[in-house]
Formats: sequence, C-alpha cells, structure tokens
Amino acid sequence: YFLGRGEYVIVLKHIEFKDACAVMDRLRCDIEAVSIALPKGDSVRVTASIGVAEALARESADRTIDGARSAMQEAKISGGNQITPFE
Repeated sequence: YFLGRGEYVIVLKHIEFKDACAVMDRLRCDIEAVSIALPKGDSVRVTASIGVAEALARESADRTIDGARSAMQEAKISGGNQITPFE
C-alpha cells in the first residue's frame, strides 16, 4: 500500500518475523542493484531504508505502521540502505 511521501507498506502474511526481515533485505538488495535511466541519458541508483514491524494481537494497524515508520527512520539515521526491525 502507498502511504504517501515515498512510504509504502508491504504486508507479509503467515511468515515469521526473522523471515520477513530476510525477505525485506532481499528486496532492499534488489532495489539497490537496479540502475534507473534518466531522460537525459544519465543513470542513478536508488536505495531503500526499510523498517520491519510485526502486527501483534490486540494492537491496531496504526500502531504497527507507526512502529515500522520508527524503525525506518532509525535505518535512515544509521546511514540508510538497510533494514531495521522494530522491537
């Protein structure tokens, strides 16, 4: 889902938290590996800072998204182009 401001939510159902972190790290690597062609012939590489949060019983979706955003901000502050789990 697109949240705006360059933020997306990806929901991985029926997966362990550590496996979700591994999936998101593979996605981060795939994003980094692609070169984007610009109209004037130049190209750029894109990186991703990713926060991973687990939806827990009795917690709202907003709380889970807030946790993922917090972890994403931590990933950015720590140098970017990495995943950070929300714990």
